[in-house]
Amino acid sequence: MNKRKKNTIGIIILVALLTVGVVGKVRKLYFKSLPQNYAIGQVNRFIKVRKQGRKVEIIYSVNYEKYRFTLFEDTFSELPMLGDKYIVAYPEKFKGKYGRIFLDKRINTSVEQPLDGWDKPPKVSFENY
Repeated sequence: MNKRKKNTIGIIILVALLTVGVVGKVRKLYFKSLPQNYAIGQVNRFIKVRKQGRKVEIIYSVNYEKYRFTLFEDTFSELPMLGDKYIVAYPEKFKGKYGRIFLDKRINTSVEQPLDGWDKPPKVSFENY
């Protein structure tokens, strides 16, 4: 392969990586800009990831449908325990999909969540870190 072909392939790869990064960032900003509903997410289990530590699986439900996502354990300021609850925000338009957790909003009380979540963050007591 001559030098010109190598340079062209390198440029194509660079442009593709930059495009993926920009599209991901724009998508995240778009979801955050939409009106949000709120739910309660609960730590469901810990998953060992080879050579990377542990991940924490968090589950929340909206209208009887469960959604789950995972975060690395070191994302949390204080190590979570099984059953810990956090506030999760999700775009109202997507009925539960694309949720994001508020790691600083760990709930220390029992509270009943409406089926379709709350329009505003619930008024519950949070643990202090």
